[in-house]
Order: sequence, then structure tokens, then C-alpha cells
Amino acid sequence: MCDARKKSWYAHTKRALQQCGHFLQGDTSDIGRRSELVASVVAAQRDGMVSLSVDQMDCDCARWTSGSLVRAIPRLVEREIQEIYNNAEGPVYWISIDTPEAKAEYVSRDLALEAFEDGHAHIVSAVRFDEDGCY
Repeated sequence: MCDARKKSWYAHTKRALQQCGHFLQGDTSDIGRRSELVASVVAAQRDGMVSLSVDQMDCDCARWTSGSLVRAIPRLVEREIQEIYNNAEGPVYWISIDTPEAKAEYVSRDLALEAFEDGHAHIVSAVRFDEDGCY
């Protein structure tokens, strides 16, 4: 039971990372990064728009996923991604370039409050555990 949930979570995380527009598979040069970005924008654009889906956490352990629509111009998408990193108050876990229909809805969790309510205020975890200790 626990192993099946772990495999599902790992598969979901791996799939999300592979779908990220800036996730590099080998070529880490500036030209390689930009050509990957252009290919992602071209593949995802619909009616001149793409969506940027972002998963991030701030310094108070509030984690959220959100999405925004951006014009499908690679330089504008790159600038928007850079702004996300520049304005981040904590880690940015992933940014995905998707079609406008696949734009992430806003979802947030207060991880510090959840930890306090679960009785372990000194340990903050982004993973939810059930009674068996599995996620």
C-alpha cells in the first residue's frame, strides 16, 4: 500500500519535472537552454499564448501552485521566468510551460500551520502522511 503511493508520487514528480520548459537534459549552455525554451514555447502555444505554471514556497513555509498566461514570445516567457525567480521569497520547485488550457489553478498550503495542527511543530513537511506513516 505504501509502496504504491510512493511510486505514484515519484512518477508524478518525475513527469512534472520532465514537462518543465527549462528542465535541461544535458546541454547546459546558454544556446541549448534558449533553444529548449523556444521549442517549449512553440509546442505549447495556442492562439499566441502559453501558460506558466509555478510551484514555490515562501520563507514562512506557505507553499502554492499558480498559473498565468503569457504571450507566446520566447523572450517574454524567459523574462517572466526570470521575474519569478527574482521575486521569489523561497524556493521555486518547478516552472512548467504549458498550453493555456493546462494552466494550473491557484492552490496553497500553510505547511507550518499544518505541522502545528498535526502535533509536530518542529518538523515542517510538504508531504502529507496518513495514519500508517505513508504519503
